[in-house]
Amino acid sequence: MKTLALAVLAALAATAGLMLNSVAADLELDPSGTIAAAHRESERLDAQIARLAGRVRVRQAATADLVAGRVTLPEAIARTRRQGLGGACRVPGETEDERIGLVLVSWAVASAPERGRPAFASRLRAELRDYLGREPADWPWWRQGY
Repeated sequence: MKTLALAVLAALAATAGLMLNSVAADLELDPSGTIAAAHRESERLDAQIARLAGRVRVRQAATADLVAGRVTLPEAIARTRRQGLGGACRVPGETEDERIGLVLVSWAVASAPERGRPAFASRLRAELRDYLGREPADWPWWRQGY
């Protein structure tokens, strides 16, 4: 519902921006092109926000499936990579899969019920270790005793 509300607000803002830009052009109120440049920048930022929101939705879906036990960590990593989201990870790790895995583990552990969180985090760490064939990069969840 929040996503829909944000989309509606973005559409309304974009429509208002188009109308103002059109009126300014018709009345020749923007001889220096400042309004047009601001409108182009607004469109660029809107597109960037839409891409980022898409990335978050993919990660949220993968995380929810991971927490619910519908997928394994390697399956969630593969799904996220297929969506082209690996390059967006700014975490430690030698490979894209390791970085994606660390992000998914952190999101999943944060989303998991608190009562079983340590065991869940340990299981995901073991899955990532098995998948990588080595110990994953240091990550704050590991230092918290998970």
